[in-house]
Amino acid sequence: MRKLLFLAGFLTALLSAVAVYIDWTVPFPLVANSDGSFSINPWDNRVFDIGLLLCLATVALASFGRGRLRWFLMAAGMLLFAFSLIGYLQNHV
Repeated sequence: MRKLLFLAGFLTALLSAVAVYIDWTVPFPLVANSDGSFSINPWDNRVFDIGLLLCLATVALASFGRGRLRWFLMAAGMLLFAFSLIGYLQNHV
């Protein structure tokens, strides 16, 4: 069971990396409102939320590993978390 949860951590890390990549590279267009103003595309926020949740799941599931791989996966989850925040700020500031 422990090994299965650790492998799920690797899967969440890969999915999180895809979400972070999409958040950094895909230019989500602004959405026109009925009053003529523009707002942020809701898909951008959804991708960001998914990326953050998967980063946190990666760090949590990494604790089921042993040895160096556990620390590597925890560090990867934390880096993906930071990259996700930077990517979100890049598109919204």
